[in-house]
Amino acid sequence: MDKSIFAADFLDLLETGEDPPSMSEAEWGGEWKVVSLDRDRHLVLRSWEEPARDRPAAIFTERPIALQCAAVLPLEARPRLVLIQTVAPANHLVLVRDTYDTETRAEGRPIGEVQAFSENQVLALHLAGCFARSPLALALLLEAAGPTAIRLVGEILYRRLGGGA
Repeated sequence: MDKSIFAADFLDLLETGEDPPSMSEAEWGGEWKVVSLDRDRHLVLRSWEEPARDRPAAIFTERPIALQCAAVLPLEARPRLVLIQTVAPANHLVLVRDTYDTETRAEGRPIGEVQAFSENQVLALHLAGCFARSPLALALLLEAAGPTAIRLVGEILYRRLGGGA
């Protein structure tokens, strides 16, 4: 059993209750980190957890994959940001949710249309939107990409923002 400030009998009582629908966000949201124990063991832990006392959410033999995992774990808790609504056989509206509030904005807000789409494209748009909203997830993904990719991203952004014109 994990250490807790709550008494064991109280924690046992909690087990009889039901978690709210937001439990996924409580469990997977927040910050994750990667702790490398050696060249071939990279643990994914919550930011407050330590390898000596806590069970990692994942263990990888490659650090970049562990970093990618740490970047995407919080996204599991986020409702789908991008939705597709078919209005005709070759016409689909692209809808976006602006917030976590799935009650009032469950339908999303129209932002464009596409002639064809796949579930992979919708998932990719969702992930891209999530990374754009999370500086930490974006930083973990960049770190996973490595120094050459980071240098090239810096050069590309410098040019795109008018620095090399």
